[in-house]
Amino acid sequence: MLDECNPLVKIFRRARDFLEHHKGIDIAIRIIGANKGDRIQYEMPHQEELAMLIMNITPLSQLCPGIYNYVICVRISRVWEFHGKNDDDTIKHLDLVIIDQKGTAMYAEVPPEAISNLQAQLQENKILIKRKIYVDNAKQSHKPVRGAYMIRLHPKTVLEEVKYEPQDFPKYTFLLTPFTELPKLEGNNEYFIDVIGHVTALSDPTQFTTTNGDVRMKRLIHLMDLRGNKIEISLWGPRAGEFPGDQILQAGEKNHIIAIFVGTSVKSYGGSPPFLSGTAACRWYINLPEIHEINAFYASIGELHQPIEKLYIQTTNEMQGKIEQKTLLQMKSVDPFDDVNKRFECTMTITRIADNEPWCYQGCTKCTTSVKHEGNSYVCKNGHVSSQMIHRYKISLYGTDGTYELEFMIFDERGTLLVGKTADKLLIHNSKSEIPPEIGAIVREKLTVVVKVSPGKSINKKGPNRDNKDPTFDILNIKKRHGKDLLSCTLKNEEAAAPLATNAISQLQKLPPLVPIQPKTQETKVPRLESTSPNDLQLMEIDQISPFHDFSPSRKRDFNATDDSDLEETHNVEQLTMFAKRVKTKD
Repeated sequence: MLDECNPLVKIFRRARDFLEHHKGIDIAIRIIGANKGDRIQYEMPHQEELAMLIMNITPLSQLCPGIYNYVICVRISRVWEFHGKNDDDTIKHLDLVIIDQKGTAMYAEVPPEAISNLQAQLQENKILIKRKIYVDNAKQSHKPVRGAYMIRLHPKTVLEEVKYEPQDFPKYTFLLTPFTELPKLEGNNEYFIDVIGHVTALSDPTQFTTTNGDVRMKRLIHLMDLRGNKIEISLWGPRAGEFPGDQILQAGEKNHIIAIFVGTSVKSYGGSPPFLSGTAACRWYINLPEIHEINAFYASIGELHQPIEKLYIQTTNEMQGKIEQKTLLQMKSVDPFDDVNKRFECTMTITRIADNEPWCYQGCTKCTTSVKHEGNSYVCKNGHVSSQMIHRYKISLYGTDGTYELEFMIFDERGTLLVGKTADKLLIHNSKSEIPPEIGAIVREKLTVVVKVSPGKSINKKGPNRDNKDPTFDILNIKKRHGKDLLSCTLKNEEAAAPLATNAISQLQKLPPLVPIQPKTQETKVPRLESTSPNDLQLMEIDQISPFHDFSPSRKRDFNATDDSDLEETHNVEQLTMFAKRVKTKD
């Protein structure tokens, strides 16, 4: 019999009764040893941890906005930094996927101002008790888990690590999507996608130039499901290097490699088959026997085994050869029918903003197409239905490099990068029918850009531009900003160049001669010579040059000259090999 008068026993009883009553977190309090007189040996948590355990822990399934005194106990399943489109940009927020002991998962976000205080404690696989948090509605897109709400941490959030780990506390959370359903999800960014498959091929991480002209690290992986359907996964940026490709290739020579990828998106470019894109939010679980889904897949895969194939990715230098560098005069002859898949690089100066077209449009929150307001919802051209919409840039501008002037279109993120503000922010003080000063300020900006021809704008000219037969180009990437070009030429075509020079000379000849302004000279004091006669002094020879000698009109700058001035821990090879003992390879 336990000594009920022992204060430690009373604490344990009270903690157990409290937790059973509130149905919060299940804990195991183990009493070890035997009754030795008045002493009992206990295995118990640290005093601070015990104090936290008897607090009112709320399950994630019961959280809702408007209450600020929640205390939760969760494991961090995933954590990643979100930098935006460019991995080299400053961190915008820290993202988490957390799970409570009942298996409920939720997305949590750490704002920039709280990252320095909390990031050191927010490590994957840790169990933490969190206080001073607040609950918000879930985001409209790129949600890693299902759920109506999300958690936002605060600089005042308090984190306490739970060092006593219950054996049944979940580590992983995912919702697997069959390969056959993936094509339907193309362009739907509401949720990240999780899949499971057998790794059949992979590449080394390679520097790769995207269709937008960005240079990023990329790795390709091929997955196959149990029915023989295949899907390609592209890992980008740091994730490409973190994937244990060498271990997988070595272990895959004799063993099956079963992998779950979480946090991916369905993409497709230029009519290509859909593929999965994995960036910062992507994680993988490879041949882990504690995951039921991996065991079930492995049990159904069969005895036949083939070594993993090695894939090859074209390097940046090889891809760069496919981006043609052209002048605007050369781009004038681009065919919007035949050259739709070509990419061009040019350096041009923005001469004007088209004032006959709106500079923004109502866009879908799940893709980049426009939406229509139907009832209480917004419906886009791809069929996505949402209760909200977002204003996106669609700026029509003209640029020249001195050889010709062409029309360019700049959209969304690239517009935000160039203008410095989002379209929604500009609409606070401006209307769609007027060009905001912030957009007008980009005139005279000199840019090096990667572009492609816009078939719709080039072929089907409308309104005031219907007589303009020149192609229009979409700006895919701003490789370099050269600053303001105050001497930019505004030539419309090459025929206008000669008359402009002739007129300039004739006007100059009618003007009166320039009056030269001599620089100021500093007076020099010459010491008085007492004993020197005038005959002993040598006079300095001074060349008398007329200010109008050899006068000729100055030439304009040649604008044809270009300016010279954009880890999830995995098992090692031995562990991967031990997982698949029963496969026999044939010579």
